[in-house]
Amino acid sequence: MKELNDVYVIGDTGSILDSSLNLLRWPNNFHYYRNEKTRYGEQVYNSVEAARKKIQKGVITVDTPCCYVLSFYHIYPYGHLYDSLQYIKEYIDEGVVSHPWLIGKVDSGHTQDVIEMHFKTFQYPDANICLRRGDVKFFKKIYVSDHDTFPAQFDSEKIKWIKNSYRNRFNPYITERLSRLKDCNGDIKLYLGRDSVKKGQRGVLNSAEVEEFLLSRGFIILDGTEGLLDHMSYFSTPQIVLGAHGSLFRNALFTFEGASPAYYEFCADNRVDTSIKTACISCGATNYNQYFVSGDLSHNITIPIETLQSILENHNE
Repeated sequence: MKELNDVYVIGDTGSILDSSLNLLRWPNNFHYYRNEKTRYGEQVYNSVEAARKKIQKGVITVDTPCCYVLSFYHIYPYGHLYDSLQYIKEYIDEGVVSHPWLIGKVDSGHTQDVIEMHFKTFQYPDANICLRRGDVKFFKKIYVSDHDTFPAQFDSEKIKWIKNSYRNRFNPYITERLSRLKDCNGDIKLYLGRDSVKKGQRGVLNSAEVEEFLLSRGFIILDGTEGLLDHMSYFSTPQIVLGAHGSLFRNALFTFEGASPAYYEFCADNRVDTSIKTACISCGATNYNQYFVSGDLSHNITIPIETLQSILENHNE
């Protein structure tokens, strides 16, 4: 963990400038953008130039020490949330976690849910300092994690700690939900829908056909709105998980030890991305399969029904 004094933090990217307006190297995992092992991306440099102009006009000073809990993708209550949660273990270990947390906007239903269901699982101090997009603030002192795992990826030890923290808090609820699920459905087979996310981008063009086909074969359709407790239950012991590239796959971190679900992720061939696969494998997935199919200009795909049929036949479905 690093203690930084007299620094500026930029809301657009979470980047940190020293008192002379030089871009600092922390957080460590900000060195990497997308799949490039480059120091910083163009987005960061653009935000720094804009921030320097704002600083010249004067910005708010924060005197209270705080813990940095932003991510490169701001506060985003899906896969990238775990970038921020991995920082927190160091703050707990170093005894500073009770200071207010520096986070993104907290005025939407999603971010309020992040605080209640996620942050409060990890010793959230019920106090935060909000840094919105477009904001720049001057901090007398902030604590910044040394975490250096590529954004959207998991450190194996920290993800084990995260998983155990959720289990310790929510296990009674999960046990009851999981019992009901198995009574109703037997083996749990999941299809991870994309219709509620990024309308017109990275979607499934034949989603209605795919869902009808899978529903007739006993699949449960998830769209991301079910909530943490249901996701923990559904992903505890699934047999098969199918879907288009998306952060719902990262719920693999909730799978019980000893369970070995088969994952099938369909990706656009014009947007090759292995980040979800890598994250799931670091969570313990041992049977992970990617299919690259034709993508349009917005990376929407059509999932071939014959491919689904072949997958299910291999599972004797």
